[in-house]
This record gives sequence, structure tokens and C-alpha cells, in this order.
Amino acid sequence: MNKLFTCVATLLAVVLTTPAALAEKTHDLTIQTIFQAGSVNQESIERFADNANRMSGGRLNIDIRPIGSVVGYTETVDAASVGILDGHISFPGYFSGIEPGFAAIADLPGGYDNPYQAQMMMEYGGGLDLLRQMYAKLSMYTIGTTWWGVESMPVNSEVKGVDGFKGLKIRAPQGMASIIFTNLGASAVNLPGSEVYGAFEKGVIDATDWGTLAMNEDAGLHDVATGFIYPGIHSMPMADISIAMERWNALSPELQKILQVATRDLARDMIQSNSLRDTQALKALADKGTEQYEWSDQERQKFRRAAAKVWKEYADKSEFAGEAIGLQLDFLRDHGFLK
Repeated sequence: MNKLFTCVATLLAVVLTTPAALAEKTHDLTIQTIFQAGSVNQESIERFADNANRMSGGRLNIDIRPIGSVVGYTETVDAASVGILDGHISFPGYFSGIEPGFAAIADLPGGYDNPYQAQMMMEYGGGLDLLRQMYAKLSMYTIGTTWWGVESMPVNSEVKGVDGFKGLKIRAPQGMASIIFTNLGASAVNLPGSEVYGAFEKGVIDATDWGTLAMNEDAGLHDVATGFIYPGIHSMPMADISIAMERWNALSPELQKILQVATRDLARDMIQSNSLRDTQALKALADKGTEQYEWSDQERQKFRRAAAKVWKEYADKSEFAGEAIGLQLDFLRDHGFLK
């Protein structure tokens, strides 16, 4: 009897330490985003977490936190390194002070006409592999990337093409965007997002690089602007979904694949959810008689050629920046997007 008991106990111990059994462990992942609670992007991300949790059969428990709820939006990498967070959904450009290549891959001003082009470049043109290499230096693994759409631009002047930027004061983030607008004859004004509405209202700025059409509408910017450039021509930021390398390596291959597939679906969800809201906002603005400036392909190409000069200059900032700019230039030329 003792022998039988010993054999059964030994067999049970072996079974309980097999990879299949260990895979049943629940992995709690706390991930902070760069979006506000209740926003269309945050709601898409919450659906992503629910999808991944359900597909894993309870082995994943992803807890999504809105911007600033745990740490500051630029502190998520440090927080993941010490276990305060397990990961983030963030804009890689926030970490360009550590590595300029993050900005080069996160938003190529004037580069793409729609997010599906950028998604194709990331998934099939080498972009995702390059971003993973950058984040690996910070001990993080990038599961995938997503977008919320090409940003529109509220303006207080007729801007029917590139020449319309001359003399304008444009709120723009530091970096390539500010340089491009300056080269086109505008004055770039660096302001935090919280001050954009007031600056527009007081005439401190004449235009702003801020968000998509619907995001600008939500912020009330069309109440203080006379018109808007749409479809957008200047910016299409990307968000990455990355977790601490140690946490990624602790997941089974099956759970890793579930997260990757759920992330690709998040990209579809976020892009399309924002596109639907942009369509609604466009109709509302047309009903109000707000002027829309839709650029011709010729003007879009003029802006892209001006931007390409700045891309090439930025490529000298680091080896990763050079690789990021190079692979995107090749992609745009190969597919006829840059003429």
C-alpha cells in the first residue's frame, strides 16, 4: 500500500509540473494606457483585454488602467522595470529622449494616407521587428501596435495647400513636425494639450496639430476654429502594446499567441471605431457650416516631399533612427505612396 501511495504521489507530482499544468496558472497583467477613461480608444482597449482574457480560458487576467492612474504617462517603462506595472499601451515617441528611433517609427509626419498603410509597414515591412529591438534595450517586449487614425487640423485661416501654412502660428509637438511646419513658413508653438483650446480662443495659435477629427470635436476645438483640414495630411501616431520582458517570457507560447492575435484585432477595432466617429463628426460639422479643406493629391505630395527632407535629417540622430527612416522610405517608394 505504501509503495502504491508513493508511486501515485510521484506520478501526481510529475503531472503537476508538466508545461500543460503550469500553463493553467493565472497571469495577472496590469497595463496602463495613454487614454482617458470612457474615451473611444480606452473602450477599444478594454474590449481587447476582455477578448484576451476569455480566449485564454482564465489564464490571463489583464487589468487596464487609464492614463495617469498609476504613474505618469512618461514613467511607464520605469514602472514596468520595477513591477509597479506589467506593461503599457503608449506612444513610443514619449521615449525618444532615451532613443531617437522611437520617434522615427512612432509617427512619420506626412508619411501615410491611412493607418492601414502604416500597419502593413509594421507587420510586413520590418517595422515591428525594429520596434521590438528598441524596446528590448529597455527590457520590454512589444506585442504589437495600433493606431487611431490620421489627425485632422483645426485652422483659423484658409489652408487649401502647402502655401497656406505661411505666416501661421501652429501648435505642434517638438521634433519633426515642428521642423516641417517651420520649413513651410509657419511658426511652431509648443504647448501642452491642456492649453490648446485657450490658445486658440485667444489667438495665440492659428492652427493645431492635436488629434483626429472626432477627438478635436470632443475637445471643442471646432468651436474656436473657422475650418479644418480633413482628411489629415500631417500626423498619424502609433501606440505600442508592450510588457516587461520577464513577464512575456513567463507566458506559454499559446498565451503569447493569444495576446498577439488579440492585439491585431485591437488595431482593427481602434482604427474602425475612430473612423466611424470621424464620419459622424464630419456630418455634424457640415451641418454647422464649418469649412472643410480637402487637399488635392498634388498638395499632399508637396507636403510629403517637404517632410521627407526632415525625415532624412532626423535619420542621423541614431542608428535605430536611421533604420526606422530607411525602412519606411523604402516601403513608401516601393508601394507608390511617395512619388
